[in-house]
Amino acid sequence: MTDLDWKGGIMNKRSLSDIPKGSRVAIYGAGESGQKIMMILQEFRPDVSIRCFLDTYKSDTFHDLPCIRVDDLSTVLDSIDLIVVASAFYPEITSTLRLRGVSNYLVIDRSFYRLPFSTREELRAMSAMIEQCEKRSSHPAATMLDEYIRKVEWDLSELKAYQDTGFLPHGAMVQISKKCNLRCVFCGHEAWKENTGFMDFELLQKVVEEINAIGANMTLVGPQGEPTLHPEFEKIIRYVGKHVPRALLCTNGTALTPSKIEAIVDSGLTSVEISFAGYDAKSYESIYVGADFEKTTRNMQQLSDAIQASGKDISLVIKGIYPYSWNQEDDFESFKAKCFALYERLGIKGRYDISGEPHNFAGNVESGPYDEQLKLFTTKTIANSRPRLCGQLFNPCVHHDGKVSVCGCHDANCRMPIGKIGQESFAAMMQGEQMKEYVISYMERRYDKIPLCRKCDVPYK
Repeated sequence: MTDLDWKGGIMNKRSLSDIPKGSRVAIYGAGESGQKIMMILQEFRPDVSIRCFLDTYKSDTFHDLPCIRVDDLSTVLDSIDLIVVASAFYPEITSTLRLRGVSNYLVIDRSFYRLPFSTREELRAMSAMIEQCEKRSSHPAATMLDEYIRKVEWDLSELKAYQDTGFLPHGAMVQISKKCNLRCVFCGHEAWKENTGFMDFELLQKVVEEINAIGANMTLVGPQGEPTLHPEFEKIIRYVGKHVPRALLCTNGTALTPSKIEAIVDSGLTSVEISFAGYDAKSYESIYVGADFEKTTRNMQQLSDAIQASGKDISLVIKGIYPYSWNQEDDFESFKAKCFALYERLGIKGRYDISGEPHNFAGNVESGPYDEQLKLFTTKTIANSRPRLCGQLFNPCVHHDGKVSVCGCHDANCRMPIGKIGQESFAAMMQGEQMKEYVISYMERRYDKIPLCRKCDVPYK
């Protein structure tokens, strides 16, 4: 099993709520960060007794409390229960503590000492403002201290859940076609470097072997490309349906033909998802630029009828997006109601879904208003918050040439590669050094190491 403690105690990071009730603590870090943690503890955890500060070099007093050099740590160990590490240099600090035989330490996530306050008065004013904000809203305020705590706990528990499966993905996206025939307004197509390329059938067979080896689901779609444009689509879909226990096809439905529909139904696929949103030619074609309303709706009808006639247990989902940039007269609820009414009139048997909160495709789409603080476009209210651990890190995509990258939904140009099919196994890729670096960089908010995340709004809740 892969060790969570990849680099210098990253997984020892905790929130202030993890400090046991009534603890006697020493804060390691006699600087601004330590000062903030002291004030937060005094304001929100009065049950915790702060006995002293620790520092690598200083030996004096700090905010009327003793400041003890780490060389003299043994003089205070009997009077404290826990060392709270409040410093960006936690890898070196925790290494020093372990060398001295100390294991009762807790590394505080940096989000806590990056809260926007410098005095007790500012902290209390921020707390009072947050409480008022919560009373007026049905959702927790993003700036709440408790929200920061919950997010840190979420990060850790989610990462632990991935560790329990050996960091193997539950599913993988497979890009059999890099070519797309549309330019949808909600899609990040402007970032594509090219719009051509198909996966060889021999490579697909190797991909299927790798996916089956880890017991993952398979989704035929990528961050770019329409699967049904592949010249050997019917051969591929029959092979995948026969050899992959749980396989999903995602398509825009525009290139379906009677023979392709027959292959889909006969293949053994468990699910088909059609990307579609609109209730007439004007609304649909203004969103799915390059598509033909009459042709696509006819294709959807024929696919639905074929699935029903077959009696097979194939899930059909019509899934679309209400774009922020769509400047028609309908609001979201009206738009959704009209779309669903159309699907009913067409007799399409399946599940309908339309999202009113489109994501920004790693910052490549103006999906909402511009957030000045985070410097990204989003429909979400995320000011003063930070992203949670993003599941897309564990949603790999096998590109048409066999390269594998994380962030299967957005990495059209394979900017975050972790390996290549035929050179190493899926398990080796997901547990490899490059994957570890991505996750650690994400947890530490070092987005210069993971540029796709820098302007993406997907992880924000």
